[in-house]
Amino acid sequence: MVPVIEAGVQTHPAGMLTEGLGANLPRIDQPGQNEAYPHNEAEWQKLEHHLDWLGLSWLRYWLFGEEIIPRPGVFHPEHEYVQRLIRLHDWAKRRDAHLILDFGVTPTWLRFKAGDPRSYRLSAPYDLEQYVEAYALPLVKYVLRDLRLTQIKYLSLFNEPFCPDHNGFSFYVPKGVDVFAHYVSLFARMRRRLDEQGIASDELGLIGPNSHDLFVQPLSEMRKRGLDLLPHVAAVDEHCYRTRLDYLPAVHHIPTLTIGDMIATYLRPAVQAATARGKPYFLTEYSTFYYGGLTGDPQGPARHEAALTEIEFALRCLAAGASGVMKWSFINAGKFDGRWQYIETVDGSYAPAPHVYYAHAVFSRFTPRGGAIHPITFDAGKRRGLHGIMVKKGGQATALVVNDQPAEQIRVRFQRADFPAGKNLTARTTDAIQKFAALPAEVTADHVTILLNPMSVTAITTYDINDDEDAVL
Repeated sequence: MVPVIEAGVQTHPAGMLTEGLGANLPRIDQPGQNEAYPHNEAEWQKLEHHLDWLGLSWLRYWLFGEEIIPRPGVFHPEHEYVQRLIRLHDWAKRRDAHLILDFGVTPTWLRFKAGDPRSYRLSAPYDLEQYVEAYALPLVKYVLRDLRLTQIKYLSLFNEPFCPDHNGFSFYVPKGVDVFAHYVSLFARMRRRLDEQGIASDELGLIGPNSHDLFVQPLSEMRKRGLDLLPHVAAVDEHCYRTRLDYLPAVHHIPTLTIGDMIATYLRPAVQAATARGKPYFLTEYSTFYYGGLTGDPQGPARHEAALTEIEFALRCLAAGASGVMKWSFINAGKFDGRWQYIETVDGSYAPAPHVYYAHAVFSRFTPRGGAIHPITFDAGKRRGLHGIMVKKGGQATALVVNDQPAEQIRVRFQRADFPAGKNLTARTTDAIQKFAALPAEVTADHVTILLNPMSVTAITTYDINDDEDAVL
């Protein structure tokens, strides 16, 4: 007999979806990634159709500025990286989506000269004044003032500093230079110069520390030194890949934590520390290495189990107070460190990668930016394997529920009063077999009951959107 589990929606929201659900576009300095981008108008239209249908509300784009400013005083505004940004901005303006601009790594002409080639490629800027005045500030002024790309809301100056996966070489500084002090000084200088140019934080906010995984805790290291990054950033952002479902064992190819341990030990304290200072907390990259990718099976991230793990982790982060999450990655060549993509672009088909695409479609199509996040509990928290939130905005509501049990169907019963009165309810689900399938809900005057399949993500929503229409944003 299928058990019936009572769902309770928390009255007071845990937070707001300040930016909502988004995804990353790939770094072009990695093998094959340049070919993952559209090459003609037809391909751009296919990519934009997927973005519209999925309802992604923000994207992170890597602008490798060295190709645009290859040396001081030389500027190439016609470069294809700029043209891509303009095209993405046109889409973002039409949809009122937001963009993060990421400068990735330090340009060659501003790097410390180190003996190890890894530390050289991932070097911090050796001259902060020159980095700001001859490189970062000209790029920002060009895209914001000359091109008027107003949907760019955030800027990341360096991707994943302090990263031990690079043997300690990420944001390299030579002996005698404190890496954390150097990082904070860079942000302080950049923020001051933006303000002096009339580019306030609410127009373009810096984000950091952009750390590669939650256990690195660079903000804690800064506090130990009496340093404070937060006055210079509009939001705290971090990444996370080392998670697994709570009931799964560790694996040999890479260290991981259960989702519950990762959130309790690292995510929730980080969110609380940020919000106590009036800063939203963003997870600007999330996925899981548990099934492979960087090490292990390179096809692992394309599996249904991986997609479900990603969504459960992101959903539980939102329940813990995160204000926006971005999956790695929307498009990807799949040739460097794993097959992460939503859609297949390298072969020209632009077809969905089914497990990733349709699981995240359930997550994003009915989940608007700006909604209030209400955690859901199941039988007062006694039920393992069920995790959920309800997102409410403007008289509409969407309940998102994951059943991560590998073989157990579970019937979940909500109070009808948890959903807005006078609204019809529909449901969509993705599991290992069904992809974005309609799911019948039993609706009475008092209850809404729905049967959840094993390893499924399900949305129960008041939004009346046909499957051939664009998603809410």
